[in-house]
Amino acid sequence: MSDSLPSLAPRHFDFSNSTEIYRYGDRKVDRIGEEYILKRVPLQTNSERATHCFVQDCGASIPVPFVYAEWASDSGSRGPQHHLLMGRIAGKTVGKAWPDLSPRLRHHAAQQVVTYMERLSEFRSDRLESISHRRLPINCFIPKHNRARTHLAGRWRTDDEIWTHEFLPALRVERADRDTIALVQRTMPPCAGQLVFTHGDLFNNNVMIHAPTGEVTGVIDWESAGFWPAWFQYARIAVGCTPADGEWKATLSELMRDRIPHADHGRVWWCAVQEVLHEPGSRLARAWLALLVRYLSGENVDLGRYKDVDVGAPSSSLSTVSTRLNAYGGMGDAGYYSSALGRN
Repeated sequence: MSDSLPSLAPRHFDFSNSTEIYRYGDRKVDRIGEEYILKRVPLQTNSERATHCFVQDCGASIPVPFVYAEWASDSGSRGPQHHLLMGRIAGKTVGKAWPDLSPRLRHHAAQQVVTYMERLSEFRSDRLESISHRRLPINCFIPKHNRARTHLAGRWRTDDEIWTHEFLPALRVERADRDTIALVQRTMPPCAGQLVFTHGDLFNNNVMIHAPTGEVTGVIDWESAGFWPAWFQYARIAVGCTPADGEWKATLSELMRDRIPHADHGRVWWCAVQEVLHEPGSRLARAWLALLVRYLSGENVDLGRYKDVDVGAPSSSLSTVSTRLNAYGGMGDAGYYSSALGRN
């Protein structure tokens, strides 16, 4: 139980008129009447309410749900639960509205979200941390990790700390060889000095819009938000997709790519790390890392076409990798890797 949260729901509130609208494992979202949403997730060290308050007050003009109450309980089958009672946002999720949106409205909705993230990126920290100065949830930052560990190991300041305490242990657990580990470390994109505030999970059901106009009415589910490396905004888009989410995230990628420092570098490196963690001897991962070595040495390398690299081994084809990555995830959404993201 968290000492910073009350342990009881608001006494005056009537929870009897509730309808479940989402469930995944021990995560649950209910609609309470027509005006409220109650979100229940395993208790974390973050305060999502603090994030909502920051976004509302920071001047970025981003629509987020109003939070009426936040509390902790021991009602979950997997331990303490975090409850967030919020106002309901009008409109449809991008996921529901997408099939009926014109190309112009799809672009318009995505452009607004990218603009919101640009505004938030003006807020920086010297640590990898939440707005509450707590450790961040892993949020796929380590592409494959011990699921018993839900958060990063610390609020790191330097690239060396992030490497030593997060990526190096993961590579050693999967028994990556020394040469590969050295290559991963050599090509790691910068984190220190690049820690910007961002949402952390822009999949299509976390953005609400007014479908007839494409106007964003709300950005929801801020539990992974915090100060992340700028390049991770772009790399993180590549996971956690549903099949229908691919076009949305491809549109976000196209609009976001040129606005984020080290965007291509970060995505290629992160995908290479993911491949090494799943297949330590992967020739494809080594080819991607070799591509980064050339890029960092000053060669004119088109990182946007990294998926076209020839590794000379049919068994390591991208289709094989994509099949495996499509089954990876389970972080609260369907966990698909979007093949549409090859359209850089």
